[in-house]
Amino acid sequence: MAWAYDSASHNSNTFKAASSSKDTSTFTISPAANTTAGDRVFLYIGAIHRAGAAPTVSSITDPRSNSWHQDAYHTFTDSSDNGFVAIWSAQIATQILSTDTLTVNLSSTARKSGLMLLEYSGLDTSTTPVDVSASNGVTSSNATVTSGTTPATGAANELVIRVYGDDGWNIAWGTAPAGTVEINGMPSGSWSQWWSDQNSGSSGATATLSGTMASATTWACATVVYKLAGAAVVFQPPPIVTSLQAVNRSANF
Repeated sequence: MAWAYDSASHNSNTFKAASSSKDTSTFTISPAANTTAGDRVFLYIGAIHRAGAAPTVSSITDPRSNSWHQDAYHTFTDSSDNGFVAIWSAQIATQILSTDTLTVNLSSTARKSGLMLLEYSGLDTSTTPVDVSASNGVTSSNATVTSGTTPATGAANELVIRVYGDDGWNIAWGTAPAGTVEINGMPSGSWSQWWSDQNSGSSGATATLSGTMASATTWACATVVYKLAGAAVVFQPPPIVTSLQAVNRSANF
C-alpha cells in the first residue's frame, strides 16, 4: 500500500512569550479538518527554555484517547537557552475532529514554541512505525544544516519526513533540503519550523536532511523514515530434509 498526505487537516501555530512571566509549558493545536480513523497523525513540536535545560514532551492530551508516541527528539543550544525539535505520532483509532484540541505538555516552561499537525494514510499501524532515522542539533551558530544520514531502509517506497526548527531569528533557507514542502514556517520571529516529505525509493536506500541557511543560526532537525501498512513479513521455511541417517541403538541386558 502506498502512503499519501492528507492536506485538509494540516495546521500549524507558533508562540512567543512577551516576558518571562508569560512562559508556559502547555501548548494546543487542532486539526483544520476532521481526521480519518485509520490514518496516522503527526505532531511536530519545537520549543526553547529560558536559561535552562531543554524541555522534553511529558505527554499529549488527546480528547479521543488515541495513543501517542515519540518518534524523534533532538536538542540544540542558543547561548544559555536550550531547545528541542521532536516528532510524535498516533495511529488514529478514534477520529480527531476539527473541534477537538490536542494539548502538548512539556516538562518545563518555554519562551518560544512551534507546533505542526499533519496526517498521512497508508502507514504502519503499530506502536513502532519508524524504520530508520537520524537527527542533529548544534550548540553554536552554523549555516550548514544536516540531520546526518539514516541507516539503510528495510523496504521500498516508504515515507521520508524531514523537519527543522530554530527559535525564530527571521532567517530563511539559502538552499532548502529535498522533499515536497508541506508546511513552511520560515522565516519567523517567534519559532521557525519546516516540514517536507518524500518517497524513500528502493529498499536499502538512505535519507538525510541537508541544506544551508541564509545566515548562521542555532537549530535542530531530523529525518525519519516510516514503514508502510501491511509490510510483508518474510517467512523462512524450515530446511528440507534430503537424507536420513540411521540411528543405531544397542541395549544392555
